[in-house]
Amino acid sequence: MALGAIAAGVALTGSLALTGVTPSSAYEAVFAAQNQPAKVVAAETPSPARTPSPAASRNPDSPADAGAGSASSDAAKKKASAMNEGVGVVPPKPKADDAELGRTPQKKNKPVKMTDKVQVLDGLTVSVAGLAAVQGVADEPGEVAGDAVKVSVTLSNTSAEAVDTSGVLVDMEAGPDAVPGLALRGSGATTLPASIEPGASATADYVFVVESNKRARVSVLVNYSVSAPVAVFEGTAPPAKGKK
Repeated sequence: MALGAIAAGVALTGSLALTGVTPSSAYEAVFAAQNQPAKVVAAETPSPARTPSPAASRNPDSPADAGAGSASSDAAKKKASAMNEGVGVVPPKPKADDAELGRTPQKKNKPVKMTDKVQVLDGLTVSVAGLAAVQGVADEPGEVAGDAVKVSVTLSNTSAEAVDTSGVLVDMEAGPDAVPGLALRGSGATTLPASIEPGASATADYVFVVESNKRARVSVLVNYSVSAPVAVFEGTAPPAKGKK
C-alpha cells in the first residue's frame, strides 16, 4: 500500500472522530478512490482550418473581378460568333459557263477516217498514227485480259505557245452497238506528256480489249477537254492474232 494512502487514512481517522463517521467506512472510501480505474478520454483531433475558395473570397465589385468577368464574356461572345460564322451566308453562284457545261452534253465532231487529222484547238491537231492487234494482259486490279487493239494517237502543236495535254482522254468503241473497249494500263500502253512545246508533237499508245468479231467497225474518240468537241475517227481494226 502506498505511504501516501496510509497517511491520508490516518488524517482522515482523526477528522472523522469529530464527525462521528466510523474509521472502517472511511478507509473503504479511500481505498475505493485509490483503486478506481482511470477514465480514458479520447483526445479530440482538431479539424483542419478551412480556407475560403477564391470564388467565395472574391469581391464582385473589385476591379480585378470585374476584368475577369469581362474577359470571360468576351471569350463567350467570340466562341458564339465563331460557331455562327457562315450561317446564313449564301454561297456564290456558279459561273454561267460552268453551269452550261454541266447541263449540256459534250459535243462530238462528225466522224472522220482513221487517216485524217482533226483540229481540236487553235494550233493543235490530233490524228491516229496506227492500229495494231495485241494480246492484252491484266496488270491492274479490275482489268480483264484478252484480245486487244493498240491505237497510237498523235497530237501536234503548231502554235507559238506550249499546250497543256495533261487532261487528254482516249476511248474506243467497237461494233454496230458501239460497245466500249476495256482499257488496259499495261500491255504496251503509254501516256502523253503534260504539255507539248511549240512546233513539237507527241504520241501515246492506248490499249483496249475488243472482241475480234467487232473490229469491222471501230471508233477512236479523243477528248481534249470538256469545253472542246470530241474528235471521232472511224475505220476497221486488225483482227486478233490467229483469227479472221
